[in-house]
Amino acid sequence: MIPADKLVKLPDHITYEQGAVLMLKGLTVWYLLHKTFKVEPGHRVLIHAAAGGIGLLACQWAKALGAHVIGTVGSRRRPTSRSPMAATTSSSTTRKILSRGSNRSAATNSAMCVYDGVGKTTFPGSLSCLRPAACS
Repeated sequence: MIPADKLVKLPDHITYEQGAVLMLKGLTVWYLLHKTFKVEPGHRVLIHAAAGGIGLLACQWAKALGAHVIGTVGSRRRPTSRSPMAATTSSSTTRKILSRGSNRSAATNSAMCVYDGVGKTTFPGSLSCLRPAACS
């Protein structure tokens, strides 16, 4: 028997499968925004794959936390309107956004947190958006 306080009531229009996916994505995004790096008001956050499930939720949640969100999408076929919470969402200018990171220009004028779920093609540019951490 599972205690009632451990259960989540699903609305009638959400299937068990959808509920399981939403919980997994929600917990993933919670961990990223609160434990991997604690996103706070005023932080700049770059989220790759912003039109995907994790990316869309991460954009919305980071924006709700008060962060300035820059989202990227990998294809012109992915509608940028799926990421309404991102201040900037781009398919054709992803490389420009990333190359600006090393110059700290308008889109990335300060150090930022980067959530890169893409990897190989975006990693070098993502890395250029970061500033070295001071180690004690």
